[in-house]
Amino acid sequence: METRTYYKRFSSMSESNKTELPNGPFLLRSAPTAMLRLALGSACTIATLLCIPDGAAILPDTENFGVWLVRITGLWLSAYFLWTLGFLAILYLVRTLTRGIELKDDGFKLWRFGRLVKWDCVRAISCEAQPFFSKAFCLTPVVHRLIIYCAKPSKSVGKPEKIVPHSIPSFQFTAEEFQSLLVFVSERCFGIQPSGAHLLLIDDSAKGQLKKSYEQGRTLRVAMSAFILISLVAFLSRRAVVNFNFNKANHEYRQERYQAALTYYRTATTFDPTFAPAWDRLARTEYRLNLVDEAEKDWLKAIQMKPDFVESKIGLATISLKKHEYSKARQLLTSALRLSPTSIAAYLSLSDLYIREYQYTSAIDILRQLVESNESNGRARGLLARAYLRSGQIEEAKHQLESKTKHKPDSVSDTAFLSLVAAEVAIADGHVDNAELSLTRLSAPFKNGVMPDDLLLDWIALRSVQSDDLAVENLVRSAKKRGIPKDEIEAARRVVALRSPTHE
Repeated sequence: METRTYYKRFSSMSESNKTELPNGPFLLRSAPTAMLRLALGSACTIATLLCIPDGAAILPDTENFGVWLVRITGLWLSAYFLWTLGFLAILYLVRTLTRGIELKDDGFKLWRFGRLVKWDCVRAISCEAQPFFSKAFCLTPVVHRLIIYCAKPSKSVGKPEKIVPHSIPSFQFTAEEFQSLLVFVSERCFGIQPSGAHLLLIDDSAKGQLKKSYEQGRTLRVAMSAFILISLVAFLSRRAVVNFNFNKANHEYRQERYQAALTYYRTATTFDPTFAPAWDRLARTEYRLNLVDEAEKDWLKAIQMKPDFVESKIGLATISLKKHEYSKARQLLTSALRLSPTSIAAYLSLSDLYIREYQYTSAIDILRQLVESNESNGRARGLLARAYLRSGQIEEAKHQLESKTKHKPDSVSDTAFLSLVAAEVAIADGHVDNAELSLTRLSAPFKNGVMPDDLLLDWIALRSVQSDDLAVENLVRSAKKRGIPKDEIEAARRVVALRSPTHE
């Protein structure tokens, strides 16, 4: 088959200007310049739409409008170039697979595996401009759509034939190629060479069916356009709300304003119940507010949305540790480390588990590496001091706590944890006055609530050293109601156990 393209300017409809059409067959393929124009034009629209939710997302972390403008411009340029390159590659792939429009002596095929449509089945031809589409995707010149209406015999006997439209948009070709195609089809089917791009050629026998087919097609296009527009607006609006609330919550969380963060995270999960990171952060915030049951429920939702969510598995392991379900915690942490072998949070939780199970050497081996890699990791340093203390190495524990003055912890919660461990060291070392001051300060936020288990055990240890039997009895009763294991309660009552490596 000859694969050259026929080029011809529009002629007038007068006989003197008519030009004899060349013989076929022809192959009309998508033009590289037209594909590039479509990729560049659509990239403007797509990049702008993609930046709407991102623009809302970065607002909470932006100091002023100038910074926001620079960041959103960078995002827009990234989206623009990525879409251009990616969409252009897709267009070339489609061009290779579909091959092009084949114009033969007996009919035409719109693509490689398309059905051959006979020329004598053509009942009408229309060509009309698409200004809205052209403006939406920044395309010049204005896009036109050529529609070839062909008759299709009805399957039922006695019923009239159906009119089936075949659309060919001009954005696939150069202006000259599309003009040539329009002239060729018009001349081949109706013997007319049009003088403009706007035309409607109809066979008199098909006026009724054509009107019905055209109205159905127009209604379908309007309905589809409205559906796409509404869906797009709803999607972008929802993503903008979700991203804004999620990032605003992250900002509040980093400032340790957990109640405010809780509200924003809940809003994000309300607008997008499938957004796993929002469920994870909501659960993390609830855990910080000591809403353990709610945190467990929301971490399970996060894993339901994303089964391989490592952070949520670690969160559930933390709750299992709090409930003293050590076997379940080990399974969750093993799964998390299998998915993310470098997760620091997983190793911290695993070290905490080792300490609770009296495997101090294993805990120390992990925690020393974490502290060496990040000396400002207050949680790792505090756990390492506790592991040294529980194994009887009080001087090493003191050394880790003294280092906190040189390396500021990452967060206020890490600072509080270091103070808690420092109180434990003070109790074991006989400095009960310092320990009581620290524990009193740490207990202040829980005056009207439930204090953490570790803090309760430290009070048991302190009152035991002070020989306050009544206070110890009341504290032990509270610990038993929570389900704290008896061996941990007894270890707290016998402070000497903290200095003895007998469990190692």
